[in-house]
Amino acid sequence: MAALSKIFFEPFVYNNCYELGHTWTPNCWKAFFDTFLYAFKESFKTYVGFYLATSAFKKKTKQYYLSRMLPHVLRSSLFLSANACLFMAAFCVIGKLYGKFNFTTLGFFPALIASFLAILIERKQRRSLLAVYVTNLASEYLFNSFSARGYIKPIKGGEVLLFMIVSATYMYFFRKPNGLEKSEHTAIKFFVGASELTNEDHWQATEESKAKHALHRVKQLVGLSKYVNKIIALVKDGPRHKRCLHPNSCFSYLTQGAIRNFVIGYAIQGAVKLLGALPKLFHEPQALWKAARHRDNFGCAAFLGGYNAVFRLTCCLLRWLTGGDSDAHMAIAGCLAGSAMLFYPSISVALYLFWKLLESLYSKGIQAGYLPRVKHFDIFIYSVSTALLFHSAVFEPHLMRPSYWSFLQRLTNQRFVTLNRPVIDAYYNTGSALMYPGLTFNHLDPKHLSQNYKRHVQLFGNGLVKC
Repeated sequence: MAALSKIFFEPFVYNNCYELGHTWTPNCWKAFFDTFLYAFKESFKTYVGFYLATSAFKKKTKQYYLSRMLPHVLRSSLFLSANACLFMAAFCVIGKLYGKFNFTTLGFFPALIASFLAILIERKQRRSLLAVYVTNLASEYLFNSFSARGYIKPIKGGEVLLFMIVSATYMYFFRKPNGLEKSEHTAIKFFVGASELTNEDHWQATEESKAKHALHRVKQLVGLSKYVNKIIALVKDGPRHKRCLHPNSCFSYLTQGAIRNFVIGYAIQGAVKLLGALPKLFHEPQALWKAARHRDNFGCAAFLGGYNAVFRLTCCLLRWLTGGDSDAHMAIAGCLAGSAMLFYPSISVALYLFWKLLESLYSKGIQAGYLPRVKHFDIFIYSVSTALLFHSAVFEPHLMRPSYWSFLQRLTNQRFVTLNRPVIDAYYNTGSALMYPGLTFNHLDPKHLSQNYKRHVQLFGNGLVKC
């Protein structure tokens, strides 16, 4: 009980919300609207790009762009900006009601209230996706936090091992009727092909037609049609097991998928790097060239290409060895293919797919009657996970995923940085100011400072408060 009391009630911070939170203005209402306006502007830019990309991928009709996309963008932007400004509002209200703060009321509880109210604004169809996304981020933060405190010991290559397990499970359900959600089934089919499925002949034929057309164009450009045709014929005419569903030889099946995914991986990561290099283009003309040949591009390409190659090789090899085919073969192939993440280790990808898999298994358990349906479970998960992330942003931003911390800074126009981190560290010593060692608050208006804050400033200096 003493330990719990210390966590939830001690030590108390007898400072007001201006001294700790909205240090750029003493007015709570101005802080609220400042946060909302900055957040809405950034949210709108983010969601315009997001909805354009997802709509293009899903091949939405012209009617969607004209009548439905803008309302969706505005609603999602309102949700995200509400999450930011309601955190500030809850922070101020808690401080004024109790006249003090503690470890939980400085971050977790205001964020919990704000996240719960904000997610109610967002469309129901998107709540589970958001819940999985922030749970992924929160679990990564908790892992980093426990590791930093020595509670757990990280396993070298643990993200690869996790991905192998997740990949094996996904592949086990891939070929089963209604084994996966439509979006998951489509994504896997895109990366590994449809030749392992028995009812996807049309899709496979379409993909092969596209590949043949692209190859024909390449041969025309380089003028080597005669020699290329001979090589292709030699590869295609190799041995193929009678239980294999792919039309050509096993070697052709393997190499075709590996090369295709290598190109896709390089294109995806290269596009991300190129977009990130655009702001640097004016003062660094070589930025685009450096981004195009960045080592991460090759890593992602090797990961996706290697995944496809190992998966197809294992499937074919098991058919040759056993003379048959089964879902267990798919699981083995998925597990071994997951080792390709060694080329591109990513705890973010592994954790996201892990939580997405758990969501799918939970849904299947509900449908089968094995698990109870918890009403509004996605709202609960989103609220708690986002509260943990905001709590981390207050106390331990160095343990968050860097990209998400950068996103929070953009969303709030750097306001999260201007929390009075030296004061927070003086009471809790969590490393709140670790990333900003020179942070001072000489600009605070003395007319709005509490006597407690003034006393400590006189003793230890502004921005270097000690308790």
